[in-house]
Amino acid sequence: MATFRTLQHGSADEEHLQEYLGQLAMQFRGTRDQAIRRDIADDYSQTVGKLIKRGTWNEMPSLEDQLPQQWMPKHFFEYWSGQTQ
Repeated sequence: MATFRTLQHGSADEEHLQEYLGQLAMQFRGTRDQAIRRDIADDYSQTVGKLIKRGTWNEMPSLEDQLPQQWMPKHFFEYWSGQTQ
């Protein structure tokens, strides 16, 4: 079972969602357990999807707030390359 903290997305604003990406990235780097990493990457992907859906996400997360490239969701790169805007 994953040990990372879950944010209540229903009332979270964009800033909190962006902060949550950083928290997830930090938790990802803090574990080597592949099952936990998969859970964190899934949560990260869902959070990215929520930010994209808002249509107002205009600041790319810093590198330390991202997962390693191979773990980043495809829709993150599509969004920031302008393919889904």
